[in-house]
Amino acid sequence: MGKGFREYLAELRITAVKKHLRSSTERIKDIAAAEGFDDYPYFCRLFKSLVGQTPQEYRAKP
Repeated sequence: MGKGFREYLAELRITAVKKHLRSSTERIKDIAAAEGFDDYPYFCRLFKSLVGQTPQEYRAKP
């Protein structure tokens, strides 16, 4: 696969967060925590590196 387990898991979690961001008005911090991200600043950095935008920007886009 070319990816380590941690990278694969992070991508799965980010995919789940993206789905929640589109379908929920729940706080981003709460969504991240529900998907296993206990460190919110780390989550934001990881999200931006994988998606290319912040969680707030992603949610705001139609």
